[in-house]
Amino acid sequence: MLEVLENGFSKYGPYIISARGLELRPDKSALLPNIDEVEICEIVIARWIDKRKTINRCGHNFNSYGLKHAVEQICNNDIINPDRPNGENVYISNGAIIQAAADLGFAVEACSPNSHFAAFNMGFMRLLKFVKNLELGRITIDDLKTKK
Repeated sequence: MLEVLENGFSKYGPYIISARGLELRPDKSALLPNIDEVEICEIVIARWIDKRKTINRCGHNFNSYGLKHAVEQICNNDIINPDRPNGENVYISNGAIIQAAADLGFAVEACSPNSHFAAFNMGFMRLLKFVKNLELGRITIDDLKTKK
């Protein structure tokens, strides 16, 4: 059974979180977000995301889709995840990000009535700075051992 979320979704109606993201009227093929992906997202959110009072606008970097790609980028980095089998990339679904945010108590709001993407009351600055430093090769394994 897909979870129906009401808190934070009243703007357009109750949504269901599937692997694709938010759905007003899911079809029968809609799948739940993968629990392993949700757990990875919860770790990243808890470590690099701050809670803020207001919900972000739905710009690409500041919605569930942009956050999904940031989590994938972190998970697919050889410094952070050197033991990936055969160099396989980690995939994170849009729904896993949304489910993790909801589980961690963040407000979730659909970007538009028919969008699978969600906006959150998240501060992304520490995450964006970390990802940028990761891209530039400025992160070492010792940097990962210290929180914040």
